[in-house]
Amino acid sequence: MLDAIAFERRKELLGEGHRWFDVKRTSRNLVRTDCPAPALDCALAPADREWVWPIPQGEIDANANINNQQTSGY
Repeated sequence: MLDAIAFERRKELLGEGHRWFDVKRTSRNLVRTDCPAPALDCALAPADREWVWPIPQGEIDANANINNQQTSGY
């Protein structure tokens, strides 16, 4: 039933940018089907580093509470 609900949500919200948040919130793997030729694996597991984006340097400079702490791995 949950897969059917997720599929309907994908159809209704197509192009609105909700897919990324739905996949992350439900701890599912993000699997691409349009992988370029040299790529071996086009799946992104819920715990992978790529889910967390770096903090822009401008935000670090503008906010003293960040204390130059960048997201780990960047």
